[in-house]
Amino acid sequence: MKTLSRLLAVIVVLVVSSMSFAEKLEGEKEKESKLSRREIRKLERKKRREAARLAEEYQAAMTDMMIQNKNFVLETDRLYDRYGNSVNVNSSTNYVSVVEDRAVLQLAFEEIPAGLNGLGGVTCVGKVNKYEFKQEENGSYWVSYSLFGPNGTFDVSMSVLPNGSATANIRGNWGEALKYQGRIVPSAKTRTYEGHQDYTF
Repeated sequence: MKTLSRLLAVIVVLVVSSMSFAEKLEGEKEKESKLSRREIRKLERKKRREAARLAEEYQAAMTDMMIQNKNFVLETDRLYDRYGNSVNVNSSTNYVSVVEDRAVLQLAFEEIPAGLNGLGGVTCVGKVNKYEFKQEENGSYWVSYSLFGPNGTFDVSMSVLPNGSATANIRGNWGEALKYQGRIVPSAKTRTYEGHQDYTF
C-alpha cells in the first residue's frame, strides 16, 4: 500500500508538472517568433531536459514498485558464464522472473533445435524463498532470493538501477554460475514466453 501510494503521488506530481510545463510551452511558443535561433535552440534543450527528468522520475517509481511487490521480469539480452564469456540472446526467451511466490529461470538458444523446453534450452519453475531487497544510497537496489524447484535450489542475486537496467547472478546446486543482463519490466508488460514446464534443471 505504501508503494502504491508513493507511485500515485509521483503520477500526480508528473501530471501537474506536465500541465504546468504545457502551459509554459504555450507561452514560450508565442515568444519564439521573437527569439533568435540561438535562443530557440536553448529553449528546445530546456524542454528536452524537463521531459527526460519527468520520465526518469516515473521509471524510478515503477522500479521501486516492481521490486517491493515482487512482480518483475528481467528480459535478458546478454548472458555471461563464470569465466566472463558473453553471448547476445533473445530477450523474449531468456529471462528471470518473480511474480509473487512463483519464480522462473529460462535459457534458450536459437542455434539448438528444440532443447529440453522446446526453445533450445531449459526452463526452471519453482517457489520463491527468502526474498530480500535493499535500496542503496545511490538509488540502486540489491535483491536476493532462492528458487526451490523440483530438481534443486538456485540462488539469485540481482543488482537493479532506478532506470530498470539490471543483472542477475544465478548459482545452482551443480556449482556452475550464470549472469543475466537486461532490463526489468512488470509481468503484465513482458514480451517473454515460457517453454515447457515439464522439463527443469
